Amino acid sequence: MDVDEDIPIDDLPDNRLWLLVYPGHMSQSQKRRISRFLEASAGSILTRNSDREILNLKKHELLALAVRSLRAGLDVSVVGSFISLASEAGSLIADVALAQFAYVAIRRSSGRSYSMADRKSLRRVLRRLVLEIDGDPILEAFDQYHAEFVSSSEAIRISDVWGQISSSESVRAAYRVIAPNLKSTAHIEGGGKEFEVLKTPLPLWRSSISSSILTTVLSTEFPHFTEVASDIARFICGDESDSLRSLLVVGPPGIGKDSVLRRAAQLVGRPFGEYDLAGSSDNRILKGTSKGWSSASPSFPAGICAQNLYANPLLILNELDCAGGNRRNGNVHEALLGLCEPTTRANWFDDGLGVPLDLGALAIAFTANGTSGTPGALLSRLRILHVEKPRAEHVRDILQQARRRVAAERQVDIDDLAEPSAQVIRNLEAAARKGRFHLRLADRVVRALSELQPAKPMH
Repeated sequence: MDVDEDIPIDDLPDNRLWLLVYPGHMSQSQKRRISRFLEASAGSILTRNSDREILNLKKHELLALAVRSLRAGLDVSVVGSFISLASEAGSLIADVALAQFAYVAIRRSSGRSYSMADRKSLRRVLRRLVLEIDGDPILEAFDQYHAEFVSSSEAIRISDVWGQISSSESVRAAYRVIAPNLKSTAHIEGGGKEFEVLKTPLPLWRSSISSSILTTVLSTEFPHFTEVASDIARFICGDESDSLRSLLVVGPPGIGKDSVLRRAAQLVGRPFGEYDLAGSSDNRILKGTSKGWSSASPSFPAGICAQNLYANPLLILNELDCAGGNRRNGNVHEALLGLCEPTTRANWFDDGLGVPLDLGALAIAFTANGTSGTPGALLSRLRILHVEKPRAEHVRDILQQARRRVAAERQVDIDDLAEPSAQVIRNLEAAARKGRFHLRLADRVVRALSELQPAKPMH
């Protein structure tokens, strides 16, 4: 064992074991001693992490606790002990971190907390660590390093969230636990491990772009939406109160109702999920498929939250006027009544997970070609925006945005696409005056023109 000959390992204080025992050489007794030391010295860090014993934690969880200890200003022995246990558990990242941490400990300016024997042993451990790291084929094991880094980063993020919530009421408002009563996901098809994140605090997305800026961009890219652009912008990137009441964008087919919502979310970076209600014959997409079915699955809203790791993504539900279903299989409209009611949405029972979900921060936007097929009770819960077909003066701007979309599809610069000729533009403007111009037609024209020339890849 790589320790100083003059200091029996069993006589060492528990808070110095991490300095003198090279990872991979710890006995179970020494691990337990370090664990007891950490339980006594890092209680505030452990309270929100897990009810498991420290020695049963995974390596990325131990690394997360080391980071939290460092940020909380705990003693160097606490941080080092967590890193040492993570290294002992086989963490490649912890090996590197421990070498750096040991080096910093040796170079401390005061040096009062370490004896000469400590320093000699530290140097030996450091040399062993450096040799171990140098001899490890890091590039060959890149996938393993990357996977561990990702899992450790996620553990640190969730661990930090718990710490912030327990220490600050103001921070608590920035997070939401979607499924606080969720116990197990074993009944979900495929194991459902991706949904376990719903029982941890998920952050609430906040826009760094003002609604006025988004309004300007949307009015430029979708000129026929100018009158409602500010309403859409506030709904997408405003405060939670701006999206409390669900939105319905109504207008003729092909004018870009779903496109403007999708584009607005992309511009400000808001996570979103999209579903076509026209294909729904029952309400399982909104309520989930219960445990009684062989293919139990959570609801679409739960899946979007779990996939994006945010508590308030945007749900875009298209073709509300075509939603179907019946009372026997679960009527979609009746399910939407509850989902569009803020108080009900905050206690939404998910049949697939078998627990209520807090979807109160969710933003829900619908599109429809009309409102005649939608129950009045549901319409009364929605904020309705009416949009008309593009006019002749909108044609040039819409064609320019179609070129942007097609350039992105083909992965070429927009300047490499042929511009519509004056005659083409005049023909489309004439079509617009007759009410026959729409975004799909603009896309088809630009795609047809792009096929007439070879694509130049973007650099």
